[in-house]
Amino acid sequence: MVPPVQDWTLRVFIIRHRERKREVEVFSPASAAAARFAAGKADDEDMTEKRVEAFDGRMRRFFARKSATVSELEKFYNGMSEAMHVGADFRSALDLVAPGAETSYFRGVIAALYEQKASSASIAALMRQFPGAFSNVAVAMVEQGETAGRLEHVFDKLATMTRNRLMITGEIRSGLYYPAFIGTLVLIALIVVNFFVLPMIMRNFTLFHTKLPPATQLLFDGLTFLSTHPWVAFLPPVVVVWAILRRKWLAAQPATQKLMVRLPTVGVLFQKEILSRCLRTLAMLYQAGVYQRDAFAITANVADHVEYTAYFKAVSEHLSKSASLYQAFLRERHRIGKMGKTLADQMKVASGSADPSVILGRIAALFEEQALRDAKNLPKLIEPILTLMILGFVGFLAGAIYLPNLYLMAHIAQTPNLITGH
Repeated sequence: MVPPVQDWTLRVFIIRHRERKREVEVFSPASAAAARFAAGKADDEDMTEKRVEAFDGRMRRFFARKSATVSELEKFYNGMSEAMHVGADFRSALDLVAPGAETSYFRGVIAALYEQKASSASIAALMRQFPGAFSNVAVAMVEQGETAGRLEHVFDKLATMTRNRLMITGEIRSGLYYPAFIGTLVLIALIVVNFFVLPMIMRNFTLFHTKLPPATQLLFDGLTFLSTHPWVAFLPPVVVVWAILRRKWLAAQPATQKLMVRLPTVGVLFQKEILSRCLRTLAMLYQAGVYQRDAFAITANVADHVEYTAYFKAVSEHLSKSASLYQAFLRERHRIGKMGKTLADQMKVASGSADPSVILGRIAALFEEQALRDAKNLPKLIEPILTLMILGFVGFLAGAIYLPNLYLMAHIAQTPNLITGH
């Protein structure tokens, strides 16, 4: 295994074609020659390297994305699969996919892969050096694809998995836009009420020596507490920003993984996505003739989830003791809840089949379709819940603002001397 190179350099290339020119950045530990290769120049274009000032270079490196986007990974896997299907070797395939890179980081990864492949026989070992681009799942699948001599099929499966992930995350993200917009409006409404409405209401009630309505008093007390303890108001945004910056570390924590699959509605979606990925990998390994124990060990790593990793390892232990697929999955169904019983029932057919890979592939496709359908329906499930929350908040806010007028009018009617002065 080639040790990872830590010296990352930013290079900026000017690519000219007739009257037009564009800048292409490559952030890579590779040499200048490999970086030029990754910049993706066409045959009829001219390329020169731009000299970058020290401060400009530091700023560009600081703001450069340090991970690959899902869309460029999907293009990469799909391009590698197509190139290898027509007999291209790894370095030639990289030449074909390099123009599809969208970020300076991933161009740099391609450059490093191209340069270091000459001194390394293992593609998986090279990919393992770049965790910002290739997950443990991808590295494990490529490693097995090299062993089985079916690397083009592995890249094809990775492209499918990445495409499905892109669709699922896109649907989930689109379902969160509306809540984020409403949350911003709520925050603006609270600021307006705190600085403009409540002070006027308080002055009026102080002038007439009466008490605020309970809803208004509750709102006032809450906003007063936030004013005297501002760290409470800033804590949620700080936690959200920290969670975004540390999302990969958080996603790898066992507690986070267990929580994600237990969330209402969303948890089932994650379970189906994990199972579809694992079963598709298992089907491919069965088809490649990998030993059953090794196939389940690889599948356990592909799960990338503490409970599902333990689940597939436990199933493998039962299979090593001559249990059938159905018996092994049935005995361990309790580990993953309701999905365990469903999967065990579907294994009845695969257990009696001479080639389980076909049935496993169909089960994986079924879970994929269900996960995509659930992701598309997620915004429809969020909207009613969000509508109820909005109605409750608007009702409380309206009561807190308009009830004081009624209270004040009633108080004046009961004590008319407040106005007449007698």
